[in-house]
Amino acid sequence: MDMKKLLTMLSVAGLLIAGCNGTSDTDELEKRVDNLESRVTRLETLVAQLSANISGLVTAVDALQNQDVIEAVTPLSDGRGYTITFSKSDPIVIYNGNDGETPAISVVLDSDGQYYWRVNGSYVYVDGQKVPAVKEVSPQLHVSNEGHLEISYNGGQDWIDLGEAGLSSPGIFESVQDSDTQVVFVLAEDGSRITIPKVQSFRLTVADALSGIDAGATVTFNYSLTSPDDKTIVDCIPSEGYTAVVTQSNKNSGKIAVTAPNPLVDGKVFVFAVNDQSITSSRILYFEEKSITIDTYRALVPLYPEGQIVSLPVVTNVKYNVQIPFDAMDWLSYSVTKASHAENQTLRILAQPNTGTSLRSADVIVTDEMGMPIQAFTLVQKSGISAAADTDPSNPDGFQIVDIIDDGTIKL
Repeated sequence: MDMKKLLTMLSVAGLLIAGCNGTSDTDELEKRVDNLESRVTRLETLVAQLSANISGLVTAVDALQNQDVIEAVTPLSDGRGYTITFSKSDPIVIYNGNDGETPAISVVLDSDGQYYWRVNGSYVYVDGQKVPAVKEVSPQLHVSNEGHLEISYNGGQDWIDLGEAGLSSPGIFESVQDSDTQVVFVLAEDGSRITIPKVQSFRLTVADALSGIDAGATVTFNYSLTSPDDKTIVDCIPSEGYTAVVTQSNKNSGKIAVTAPNPLVDGKVFVFAVNDQSITSSRILYFEEKSITIDTYRALVPLYPEGQIVSLPVVTNVKYNVQIPFDAMDWLSYSVTKASHAENQTLRILAQPNTGTSLRSADVIVTDEMGMPIQAFTLVQKSGISAAADTDPSNPDGFQIVDIIDDGTIKL
């Protein structure tokens, strides 16, 4: 029986007894019922806040392991805690602890690099395995009919008794320490810390920093600075025989020219910016031999007469251009979509509907920045008017493809 049902039963019983014993007893019973109702409300608040802190702890661990950063820490209007906003993860609310006993629910970083749940100083086990602190197994809390706080780590199948539910504190966190560069979550159980960096208002950004390069060649990257001061400097530390020169265009931007050694080896250049408060923002540029792979398999099939988008996966460490013949520009166009890793891209070619009486085709050429051909293929689109006109004796399959190098990986 849950506590609200119990409260209702006690209220009814109190009214019945009051009807027999007089007004003074009625007042006393109503006071007791009010106190019980107040206790239930406070327990519900405790469980809600403790659950929020558990969820916040899971999010903080997940953000740490996924290299997320915190954008803002905003105090709650009533001063009871904070709203913490991440760059990628969902925002969380952390409630302050109060004086008094609280259940020792925590996580600990184990030797395998994974955080695991711990209660009262001991690991939690389900089916003989330690329970990892991940969102998929976030704990559940409730107050039992006996007034004990209980926690489950397997979706409510089994419950661990945490003792009589007090009214003191949501626990979990001893404190949340906010600074200009990071937020530190101090755990109440043992004082261990989870430290997550904050988004810096001062920031260095390097644009289009793909890693492909030729032996002895020089590539130039644009950089920009967010919120620099007058004494901000930008510099580079190259390795493996590479050289790098920084040219400042103005206070907020400039160029970085990187020259590769000859013969070519893989290498890197550490680029950093430091302002007058000694706050640093940095980027590592990696370099290797130029390469590009374009999966043209989907371009081998003749296009639908009603129009079609052909998506071609591209893996590249260089910039490239796509050349569509002038006489095909009225029915063919393209766009490039980049994944979170800039080297993984998708080349999308859009063909408009073919309302003519015969098939049509266009030779698409992919070139490097200097205009040298990398890969070429012919797109063929059937007619929406006459299927008989789609036959080409010299090209019965309706397509042809030319690879500059047949193994599918092109070394420029």
